Amino acid sequence: MQREGRTLSDLQFHRIPGMDEPPTTWATSNQALDRLICRHHRYIKPAARIAAVIRQELEAIFPLLDTVCRRTCPWCPDPCCIVTKVWYDFIDLVFLHLIEVPLPPGPLAFRLEDSCRYLSSRGCRLSRLIRPWGCIQYTCPTQRKNLHQCRPDDETQLDLAINKIRDRRYQLETEFQRAVVWRADMYPCNKMLSVQVKCRPLYERIFTVGPFSD
Repeated sequence: MQREGRTLSDLQFHRIPGMDEPPTTWATSNQALDRLICRHHRYIKPAARIAAVIRQELEAIFPLLDTVCRRTCPWCPDPCCIVTKVWYDFIDLVFLHLIEVPLPPGPLAFRLEDSCRYLSSRGCRLSRLIRPWGCIQYTCPTQRKNLHQCRPDDETQLDLAINKIRDRRYQLETEFQRAVVWRADMYPCNKMLSVQVKCRPLYERIFTVGPFSD
């Protein structure tokens, strides 16, 4: 993880035809997280290994989720992408930074009353891997019924996998905070960083949907 000296231009964002460049606040907030990881890159390696395992476990369930979506989503009269409010939380972005994939080009919406801007006539324009955990892990009642009737064994395995990934995300969060907060407490000059990480509700607000209306 050779990340020292990176700049905003070094960050890679997923490009979607017809969509504007990443909002400035979104881009600079991700740059701040990238700098945090660069500063502590030697101590974040355990967290990066957890993120890599999460990626493998996610990719293992994507084929099943794709199949279920093809059977249900095209005929849904009330798409969850329109009626549900979801956003990237802090650990979503930590995960994406640690597995070093192109980042989403922006939040799902700029105002809480808006629906997801990545929804198209052919479904989500984001690959499953870079969607928020809230989107990845959710299956609607129709999908649950379809799984229960057609693939009950897969339904059980999916539930087990989702629970395992949820637990591992908690491990990732714990390990990331341990590395960053521990290093911040070691050095007085990093006192403000320590305060920011420990005050998670305030720190996490940087990465949610609210502040990104430039």
